[in-house]
Amino acid sequence: MANLYYYRGRQKEKSSKWNTVKQALPFVWLILFGLFSFFAPFLIDSISFFKAKAVNVYGDQNIPPKVVANAIGAYKRNWLFMNASGIKDKLEKATGNAIDSVAVKKDFKGILDNDVVVDVYIKERKPIAVVVNQNKSYLMDDKGDLFDKKYFNTKGLTIIYTPDIEKTQKEVKLWLKPIANYLKQFKDKNIFITNSGIFVDIKDINGELILPLSNKYDKRQLLERLNIILNYGPSYLANKILDLRYNKFITIREKENKQQPSNPTKTTTTPNNL
Repeated sequence: MANLYYYRGRQKEKSSKWNTVKQALPFVWLILFGLFSFFAPFLIDSISFFKAKAVNVYGDQNIPPKVVANAIGAYKRNWLFMNASGIKDKLEKATGNAIDSVAVKKDFKGILDNDVVVDVYIKERKPIAVVVNQNKSYLMDDKGDLFDKKYFNTKGLTIIYTPDIEKTQKEVKLWLKPIANYLKQFKDKNIFITNSGIFVDIKDINGELILPLSNKYDKRQLLERLNIILNYGPSYLANKILDLRYNKFITIREKENKQQPSNPTKTTTTPNNL
């Protein structure tokens, strides 16, 4: 009986040691995986197999080639790690959010001969307006996204004066996109977004279009009315003030003096009053 008890004790001791080893294995695996993850990029960078033969870039029109090259060059032509989200993040930081999207396509037909080709497609944001807020200016696309203007030509763009960036982004998504193409034909035009409405001042033809804020109107009905007016052409608004802020009717009145503000609160003519 004594020997049997001793034998069982040894078995229990061995089982306890094995359990300890099993509990430690996940931690050892994590440490090894961490070391591999840290050193793998350096090891792979030194292997020619992972080097792309060529990296072609398409779609960069306004952003300088050097800025694009720096963002993509960070991957050292390594096709394994090169990816769209990483390139987009680097370009957005370098350009002030001026990138709409990035796509990466890899051609592996010549992989056995180290002839992998990577194509990078960049889509820049297209500005439709300059937004001025508290003496700072930004570009805005038709989605309402803001981005830096340093690489873009702002000549001829509509200028939006606003005290509230978030409100402007909301209104732009609905109103400014259909208006943008119409306003392109004019050189001197400004938009003032206030609590009482959106005032589109077209100085070229001494005309003005007043729109309601999007939360105060049936959007579908207003867009239908707006498209009808815009389809009449640029001369229709000449020397007129068209007010679309009312649900059941449109007011049209003559605008006599170019220098005379049409809005009693002067918000359509003086940015400082916003």
